[in-house]
Order: sequence, then structure tokens, then C-alpha cells
Amino acid sequence: MKSFKLHLIFVVLIAFLLSCVKEKQAYLDSTSAVVSGYLYAGHRIDSILISESNSYSGDGVFRTIDDLEVLINDGGQDYRLDFIGNGYYQSKQIEVISDKEYSISFRWNGADIKASTHIPLANHAQISDSIIYREQITGNGGFGPGSFERPDPIEVSWDNTDGDYYFVLVENMEDSAEYIFTFLEELIEQGDSIRRPSFRSRPEIVDFYGIDSFNDIQQFGRYRVVVYRLNSEYAALYEQLGSSSISISSPPTNVDNGLGIFTGISTDTVYFEVKKI
Repeated sequence: MKSFKLHLIFVVLIAFLLSCVKEKQAYLDSTSAVVSGYLYAGHRIDSILISESNSYSGDGVFRTIDDLEVLINDGGQDYRLDFIGNGYYQSKQIEVISDKEYSISFRWNGADIKASTHIPLANHAQISDSIIYREQITGNGGFGPGSFERPDPIEVSWDNTDGDYYFVLVENMEDSAEYIFTFLEELIEQGDSIRRPSFRSRPEIVDFYGIDSFNDIQQFGRYRVVVYRLNSEYAALYEQLGSSSISISSPPTNVDNGLGIFTGISTDTVYFEVKKI
């Protein structure tokens, strides 16, 4: 789950950036390998995706690169990744360790493709409130400003003296969560798309994140708040996306002889619970 979400974010970003390359044919027609690799501190390498750059050219066909000999080096030993289908590679041998260097390498289409990354240390996160109380509101939602007392925001904070990029993911952990505003559940039953089971921030150089307890929190139950510490190569995708000049010669990448991203990520998790009054 954790890798899938970031893979999806990456695919959307790289597709947008490649589509904005003014002279993109020089890159897309050469059919470069695109690496989407995220190494999480404390976890196994569960899925690295390798695809072809012309998958993003707009013809609607996603092309993966299968059956490669992909090696991961942890600074002392090479490990061959197992191909598990649809362009994905993994290793159940390697547990990613914070504050270490890792590299990936493989040969494809006559080129030696490689990348390296550092696994950042996780910074301890703190949360201002572990429990908040909300009254369940029944009715059709036809309320005006000031109709209800708004709870204080929940603030999640951490040390960021190094000026690194972070983003925050907030998820309700309940299998079947009860809604604070009952009309929202009724809308969902009617096919409305208002539901927000999770939400996240954008990568920014920050040391806190505020959760609007009134607007952001729509369900009772236990919540997980995951604070992601990112490397510069990941943040570069967002910086380029937000640039006022998108006529770039090539999208940002830390992959030699290829495109994409190979990056280390560390996380810390805090929790809070929304209880019914």
C-alpha cells in the first residue's frame, strides 16, 4: 500500500512532465527506461517498477520492461531482485537501513542504467492531541457558517533543522467508520464522490502540519498520521511541476542513462482518535 500510493503519485508527475517537454520527441522516441523505485527505511524492497518512456507519449499503451537482471547494492553486497510481473521487481532479502547508501543497476537496450540514493533518518513526530471529541450531526447538511463550534486544529510537528522536504498522509484506520455528518453517508449511498478516506499534504520544507478538525475530519475512529521525510530527487519532481516555465528540455531524474526516480524515504507515525460525544 505504501509503495503503491507513491508509485501512483510518481506516474502522474512523470507523465505530466514528459508531456510538457517542448522537444520531447528526442527523449520519448529513444525509448529510455523509467525507474520508479522507493526504498523505505525499516522495510523490504517490495516493488520497483521499470517501464519504457514512450509509455508516456500519449498513445495510451503502458509498456513495462520485464525479466531484467536488476541489482541492488547496499554498500557492501549486490542483491539480485526477483521479477514478479508487470514490470515490478522486489527482494525479500534486503531490509532497508536508515543512513545508508543504496544503488540500483541493470543493462537494457545497450545501456548501463544506474542510480543511487541515501536513506534519510526518521525524525520523531509529535502530535498536539491524541483524542478529540465531536458531536454527530444529523440532517441534510443545510447549515450555515457558525452553526457549530469548531474544534481546535490538530498540529503535527517535527524537527527540520536540516531543511528537508516532508509530506504528511492522514488515514482513517477503521474498516467501517461512522460519519460525523450523517448526510455524507447518505450522499455516498446515492453515488456521490464526496468521501475522503485519506488525505495528504504536498512535499514542502516544513516542520509542522495542521489538520483542520472540522473540515478535514469527516469520520469517527482512529487515525494514522504518517510523516514522510524525502530526499531532494523526489522533491525535484514537485519543484518542476510547480515551475512557471514548463518548456524544459528534460524532466528531473537521478537515473543515469534513463529517467525516473530512485529514492530513499523514512517515516514516523503518530495517531489520534475522534470520539463521539
